[in-house]
Amino acid sequence: MTGLTLRTHAPALLGRNAIDQIFDAFFTNPMPQIEKTTQGYPLTDIYKDPDGNQVIEMALAGFDKSDIQIVCGPNKSLIIGCEKSEDRETEATNRRIARRSFKKTFFDYHNQLDFNKSKAIFENGLLRVTIPLIEEAEY
Repeated sequence: MTGLTLRTHAPALLGRNAIDQIFDAFFTNPMPQIEKTTQGYPLTDIYKDPDGNQVIEMALAGFDKSDIQIVCGPNKSLIIGCEKSEDRETEATNRRIARRSFKKTFFDYHNQLDFNKSKAIFENGLLRVTIPLIEEAEY
């Protein structure tokens, strides 16, 4: 209840200085936001490879390739997810590793990535999605 009370008393407006600080903090030190993106289930890592491509890696032990859905979404986004609907009794007798549904969405805020040329590899429980730069965005 405390969280609800605080939210109802918070102002609906923020001053320009507050907004400027949020954007300045993001562009001068984006690591805290990147860490929030990679937290949670499944374990995720985002980095640039030596060719400048963006790479998303997810640890998906116990999943099959056919379980995973990767969709180029609206607004320069990439959605990676899995809907698990297996029989719990069968699941419990065959596997002991935690497998559950998930959905993670990633956005290209710099408008530099070519999602249509993305490549995904799923091998030994590791999903690797490589997203190249748009050719004119290369430096």
